Amino acid sequence: MKRIVLYTILMILGLSLSVHSAWWDNVDSLDSYSIFYQNVTGDPVSDGFGTGYLDDNETWSGYYFGTVSGNTTRNGTDVFAEISSAYYLELTGENFDSTFNYKVERPDDDGDETSGTDGDLTVNWNDDYDRGTWLLSSSLELGFYGVMGGNYFAMYFVNPFQTQGNWWTGHLPDAGNSGSPPAISHLAATGTAQVPEPTVMLLLGVGFAGIALFGRKRRGLNNT
Repeated sequence: MKRIVLYTILMILGLSLSVHSAWWDNVDSLDSYSIFYQNVTGDPVSDGFGTGYLDDNETWSGYYFGTVSGNTTRNGTDVFAEISSAYYLELTGENFDSTFNYKVERPDDDGDETSGTDGDLTVNWNDDYDRGTWLLSSSLELGFYGVMGGNYFAMYFVNPFQTQGNWWTGHLPDAGNSGSPPAISHLAATGTAQVPEPTVMLLLGVGFAGIALFGRKRRGLNNT
């Protein structure tokens, strides 16, 4: 009887550990990175893309899925892009086809600038540099972004992909100490080109068909 009870306890502990194990534990290529959850204040959400943390108050956009120790680039490797691709592959079984990688840095002089740009990405910040917005122009959609502050960066997965959203520094390690969250140093982002909606494709098809029909009629009139 004691053995049965012991086995039951071990099974429960094993299931508990497996449920709470982090997604990156199964990705060998991420063994060299230090990834952890930090100051999780959002609601845990699982929707087929794994468990992330979503904020109903829209303080940040997307799912927070971990904070990484170190810079977004290490020894010539884009750590942010590598982790984003590994996360997407691990949780969806598909490759993440990125078409852009942008990085907007905050000015060092703390001047009057309230925004910065890199390519089609614009990032806005408040006076404390601890929260703001991001916006993509052109026909691009953001899939992942990382908020860098100090020697860490927090990572977010935006599902579905979006052209604008919010960011904050609340998932960085010294956030909230002495009532002063860390200031952002830069925001990195990656994503894809927008895919036309089916209705748009249908309208385009109808339009092209109409142009072809009109051309045929004109040729027929010219031949008479």
